Amino acid sequence: FAREITGSVSRMSSNLHGNHVIQKFLEVSSAVARVAVVSELEGNLMWLAKHEFGCRVIQRLIEHDSSERMQVSLAMSSELVWDRYGHHVLEALAEGGSQAARGHMEYLILPQVYSILAAHHPG
Repeated sequence: FAREITGSVSRMSSNLHGNHVIQKFLEVSSAVARVAVVSELEGNLMWLAKHEFGCRVIQRLIEHDSSERMQVSLAMSSELVWDRYGHHVLEALAEGGSQAARGHMEYLILPQVYSILAAHHPG
């Protein structure tokens, strides 16, 4: 099945129905079978992380087959913090990401929280 969807993974991940196929594939396939699919997802990581349906696929990727390098790359992206769909990816990292990814998220997010608090509660 992986050979059949290779080259279409990003398109399917951003599709109303196709994203469910990719999510299920990530959940039930072996690590060996996922290699090409994961590689294609990593090539479009930020775009999918901010997509209405793609963010769900990236969440499954974090749960089932993501490298620490990929997790840290997502965790260091400040554009996901306030994105309508991207913040769901950061939540998945906070719950199931590597220690390194969570550390980068703290470094990224805490200063933004402090500036919001300072703006709402001056002096």
